[in-house]
Amino acid sequence: MNRDRRLALFAVLLLGALPYALPLLEYEVFSFRDHESYFVPLRYFTAEALRSGEIPLWNPFNGSGERWLANPQTGIFYPPAWIFLVLPFPTAYVTFLLLHSCILGAGALLLFNRYASLQAALFGATALMFAGPILSGLDVNNNLTTFAWVPIAIWCASAARRRGGNVAFDDELRGSDIERRGSLAFVVSPLVLAMMFLGGEPALALLGWIAYTFAFFSPHDRWSRVGDFVRIGFLALLLISPQLVPFMESLRESDRSHGLSREAALSESLSPGDWLSVTVPRLSRSNVVEPFRSSQAYLVSFYIGVVPVLLAQVALITSLRLSTSRSRMVTVGWVALISMSVVLSAGRFAPVLGRHWELLHLNANRYPARVALFAVLALAGLASLGYDRWGAVSMRARWASIGGTILVTMSGFLLFQPVSGSIHLRLLVAILWIVAAALLAVRPHQFPARRGFIAVLCFLTVTDLWFSARPLLETRVFNPRSEQQGVVGTTRKVMRVKVHGRRDAAAWLDGYLNLPDRIMDVDSAGPVRPQRYLRLLESINARPRVDIIDFLSVGYLLTDGTVPPQFTALKESRGVGVYKNESSLPLVGLWPTWVVAASGDEAFEQFLSAGNDARQSLYLSGRGAAPPLTKRGDHTIAASGSLKRFALNYVAVQLSAPAPSVLSITQLDAAGWRVTVDGRREKPLRANGLFRAVMVPAGAHKVEWTYRPMSLVAGLLFGLVGCCVMAIELALHRRADSP
Repeated sequence: MNRDRRLALFAVLLLGALPYALPLLEYEVFSFRDHESYFVPLRYFTAEALRSGEIPLWNPFNGSGERWLANPQTGIFYPPAWIFLVLPFPTAYVTFLLLHSCILGAGALLLFNRYASLQAALFGATALMFAGPILSGLDVNNNLTTFAWVPIAIWCASAARRRGGNVAFDDELRGSDIERRGSLAFVVSPLVLAMMFLGGEPALALLGWIAYTFAFFSPHDRWSRVGDFVRIGFLALLLISPQLVPFMESLRESDRSHGLSREAALSESLSPGDWLSVTVPRLSRSNVVEPFRSSQAYLVSFYIGVVPVLLAQVALITSLRLSTSRSRMVTVGWVALISMSVVLSAGRFAPVLGRHWELLHLNANRYPARVALFAVLALAGLASLGYDRWGAVSMRARWASIGGTILVTMSGFLLFQPVSGSIHLRLLVAILWIVAAALLAVRPHQFPARRGFIAVLCFLTVTDLWFSARPLLETRVFNPRSEQQGVVGTTRKVMRVKVHGRRDAAAWLDGYLNLPDRIMDVDSAGPVRPQRYLRLLESINARPRVDIIDFLSVGYLLTDGTVPPQFTALKESRGVGVYKNESSLPLVGLWPTWVVAASGDEAFEQFLSAGNDARQSLYLSGRGAAPPLTKRGDHTIAASGSLKRFALNYVAVQLSAPAPSVLSITQLDAAGWRVTVDGRREKPLRANGLFRAVMVPAGAHKVEWTYRPMSLVAGLLFGLVGCCVMAIELALHRRADSP
């Protein structure tokens, strides 16, 4: 790498670190939206479990138990996430995001520099790192950790030569340098694709893999490279197997495999008209997010900047008159990526996709708006091309681009005015950029490829984008303890009933805020949930039934409405009341009578039926279920069953049964749970179609449930093979590259 490239890379890393410098110095974490209620407690809980020597295969504290390692967002197999094991948590959390911002910027610099000058690539990478959609998705940081690898993946695909690299498009490299770069890109491609998936967002990873595929094949040698492509893809699948195999198993009985409802799948769809706000800054004097009349709330800001949009139009206007097929093909590739992104992110606004979303099997994914990140990447790529072409195009083309930018900006100001705040400052920022562009249109020689000019332009661009995104970068002092610590116990579950829906995550103990205090929550913020259990929660929310609430061991109710008289008020905070339920059943129950159901579906339907009292009846399913020896009637759960240990992947119960009985625990059953009675393996059963249960004979016994999923074992074996092959590949490349 020559001196200019090193300076450009240093500039990208330095600029990318700016939003994270102050939180690092003040020992704070980001707190906007999902930072506070989801990702901060998720990563803290995972890191604390690993630090204590316990691998969190299962999370017993949310949703009556959920697969934890199988959720890619936990990042247990993602090497950059291991930083949480060695650094203090606030430092690790901010550094983790900083690392991926730098990966995104460095990858974009590498990719854009393949088809544009170094100065143009530096500008494009800077605009991409600070674009509104990128910073809007920072709180859902698995989007960033996955998308950060996309530019590097596309570079690897375009740089990899046939059996080592296609070098047709490298103008700046010659001879052995071309060979080494292409060979390295070919070798590391499986690793980059694997990191993309392990980053935690499978939907974006799949789209990234598709983008890699299109970049890998050229029109001239498409069929000759199929073998190389299959080899790269197969090795990438081996590398991600420890995460992929458990994840696929978790989908089997989930709401995703059954297909989300059309409303859930198409929520947060992005209207094509929202793209008119790409030149509308979100400057706020009150440092709060000002709501726009947008079709979705997933991406809060769409401000990409006036200059990148202007230069992208220059690239489009001049693309038809390019003399080389290479430049035209690059432009067409970016336009195709924008088109794909706009159509997929439109969701319910796309006429064909909206009507046939389920038919196309797209209803397993939520929040189509996130696909807009690919369009932002393509716009930054076009802007880098337009930077190089500005001085060479005709005066008419430059003024056409400025006119188009003015049209987009004025349309955005008319359609997307904020509910509060001054519009004048926003308009002034856009006008200043357009006036500067107009001056450069008159005197294009003042737009040189000099370091001083590009440094000033990048600094102004970062300042513009950064200040418009300030509310998205809000921070707070890290405090792992919840507001309900000491008020809510840890032996019964918490349930939320939102009547008026006040938005205060801390008061509601929302998301995963219960995890640091190990408080059990009947609900889960996880992206994948069992279909039956989700239906159970929806049934309770639609028509609350005290008997089911009692059966679920719900000892505490959080609500902003009225409660039944048997609930005792404990606390009120910002309109949310905390109430104690004295009648809830314990987590483990000993049932002397039960009903054997033909299947889990039948047991679940009987459990939910209107005439059933969940406190008095248990419906059993499974191969080991036996008819009761006593007649069914009113019964009380024996108080002699008690929890001896309640860990992440293990539960031990000590009990004394007066007669043959069923021991149940209101924790979800899943493939991988094994049960022993006095050390002897027994057949696992399901209570009410959802929960773990086992038959126990009369007398004193110790029952142990252990979670050891075979999907993880299989995934680890495949992953080990992939790591060995990858190590051999890297060793052979290093040996071939050495003189």
